[in-house]
Amino acid sequence: SGTIDLQASALGTYTVTYTTAGPCPNSSTATINIVSTPKADFTFATYCKNDPINPSPTYINGGTAGTFTAATGIVFADAFGKINLATSTIGTFTVTNAINSPGCPATTFTNSITINPVPLTKVNSATVCAGTSATLTASGANTYTWAAFPAGTTLNDAPPATKSYTVTGTSLGCSSTATSTITVNPIPSVTVNSATICAGNKDTLIANGAISYLWSTGKIGNTLVDSATTATTYTVTGTTNGCAATAVANVTVNPKPIVTVNSPAICQGLSGNLTASGANTFIWIAPGGVFYVGNPYTITPTAAGSYTVVGSTANCNSLPTATAAEQQAFRTCFASGCSAIAYSNVTIIQKPIIVVNSPTICIGQTATLIASGAATYSWSTGANGNTLSVNPSTNTSYTVADNTAGCSGASVSKVTVNPLPVVTVNAATICAGQTASLTASGALNYKWSNGTSINPLITALQNNASYTVTGTSAAGCIANAITNVDVNPLPIVTVNPATICEGLTTALTASGAISYLWSNNAITNPVTLSPTITTQYSVTGTDAKGCTAKATNKVTVYPKPVANFNASPQPAFASSPFIAFTDKSSTDVNYWHWDFGDGDTLGNKTPNTTHTYPTVEATYTVTLNVLNAGLCPNSITHQVVLGPEYSFYIPNTFTPNSDGTNDTFFGKGKGIIQYELMIFDRWGNFIFYADDMNKGWDGKANGGTAIAQQDTYVWKVNLTDIFNKKHSFIGIVNLVNGD
Repeated sequence: SGTIDLQASALGTYTVTYTTAGPCPNSSTATINIVSTPKADFTFATYCKNDPINPSPTYINGGTAGTFTAATGIVFADAFGKINLATSTIGTFTVTNAINSPGCPATTFTNSITINPVPLTKVNSATVCAGTSATLTASGANTYTWAAFPAGTTLNDAPPATKSYTVTGTSLGCSSTATSTITVNPIPSVTVNSATICAGNKDTLIANGAISYLWSTGKIGNTLVDSATTATTYTVTGTTNGCAATAVANVTVNPKPIVTVNSPAICQGLSGNLTASGANTFIWIAPGGVFYVGNPYTITPTAAGSYTVVGSTANCNSLPTATAAEQQAFRTCFASGCSAIAYSNVTIIQKPIIVVNSPTICIGQTATLIASGAATYSWSTGANGNTLSVNPSTNTSYTVADNTAGCSGASVSKVTVNPLPVVTVNAATICAGQTASLTASGALNYKWSNGTSINPLITALQNNASYTVTGTSAAGCIANAITNVDVNPLPIVTVNPATICEGLTTALTASGAISYLWSNNAITNPVTLSPTITTQYSVTGTDAKGCTAKATNKVTVYPKPVANFNASPQPAFASSPFIAFTDKSSTDVNYWHWDFGDGDTLGNKTPNTTHTYPTVEATYTVTLNVLNAGLCPNSITHQVVLGPEYSFYIPNTFTPNSDGTNDTFFGKGKGIIQYELMIFDRWGNFIFYADDMNKGWDGKANGGTAIAQQDTYVWKVNLTDIFNKKHSFIGIVNLVNGD
């Protein structure tokens, strides 16, 4: 026998030969395979799921053979333990590999794998003003590292400009990053002007460099109107994007000068000085807007007036006249100082100038001469005093003199004497109510005694009148004239009225004058007229003195009335000859007379009536005569017919048995002008027709030879009566076929 040490033998396939000894030796061979027992050990690390910083492999090989098992959450990519980290869940899982090689005992090995989540690292951003620090705080992980900064949850920095920061958060060996920004807004550069003002004036302070502004006075906005009375400091805070800065404005207040000026009295024609004080440079404004620069200001006034002086604390050269630039330089200099105004009232002491009037008078009037401008007066007539009354008949001059010491003079008054106008006016003769034209002459303007100033005077009068006219010449002298107006009375004209019927003729007669003119231009009297409608006529009569008057009257024309009436019933039955007559005439009819055509009449102004005729068939001619308010007649005739009555009846049973009694079915009646009879069986079949009342149904169907069966039949009759009214009847008839 042989023994093989498998542990000591090398792996491989061996051939073993066994040989028997003896007289009959023999041998046989066999093979043996020595294989290694498979190892099932394997290891895993800790992995991060979808780590963006230190990416793990997508797949992890657990081994090359065997059967792998694991808890729920691990996803194998194949049967050899290839784990898909991308789709496996987070957690710690146990993985077992079992290897079973033929001829060898099974080997198993268990190990664990951990898949950790990547933390969600977050960090805030911040906005600060330049020079201010901000704190950034990370979250979502266990530990944090900052790029270029110490590790820790928070970071504090004061960057000079906007800056970005990156933080890496780590938990369970897995990491992620987050980025934030510290936005740095610049501090605004706020500026504000300072100002120097004069007491009582205002200036505007303007801030710049920011978006919004707040002044130390509480005013909001970039401008502040200052009216300080003493030196004042104002602070303005400007803000842009939440960052603020301040600026200071200094307002200097200079006092205004106290300007004074004299107010001299200057003799007329002489010069005088206006002298101002209290300032350094002066501008004078004379009446009329004349400017002067300097002090004093020498004037030669022609009249009293007020002069304005403006004094400035600035020392400026006199206003040059060479160039516009020099003039502008002076204005700028003058405005740089504080200024004030004073007024000088200059009084003119006039030389004694005598003023005397030179009046104009009419002959016979007295003129009063009045002198003024001096203290004493002496007239060329020898009279003294400032007034002198004169009554010259021609143009005359008078001299008045003033003997005041040191200021003497004289003046001449010329008295103009104008003649009176010669006023004339015409007389007039008119008819009452007419206008008279009175024309004055010999003057320029006129005034009539009735208060009118129009020439000629046009006036309408009923009675004699007298007028006085006052004429005024161009020189204002007046004279009067008187005139008379004789007024003749108007004739009293009358004309008669008339009333006619349409189409007739009438005459109108006027009286009260000697000649006449009608409104239709006729001149005859009386005048014959044939108007078709009511017409107003007027006539103008003229008397022997040519005065006229008018009279008016009318011709009333009544239109011919319209006669008409209705008679009912028509036609009527002779057996019931009662006829109602209804008036249909025109509305102007007020009288009716009836002639009924049978010898009877009715004339009691009855518009509607009734009449009974004889009970015989007849036709009567009825006449209606009418009148209106103008007694205008008209008439109309209508015929009234009394005819036969209308009636119809038909039986409900007949016996067509040829016994000579009730053998035929037919209708009977009166006053029928058209007729048709139709018979139908109970099934609606048409079996008989007749269009003559004398033709009845003999009981045979459709012209046959046999009598129809005993039954009930339907009949229909259509007929027209003598009044041309159509009738339709439907009923049943019993056909009895027996003896």
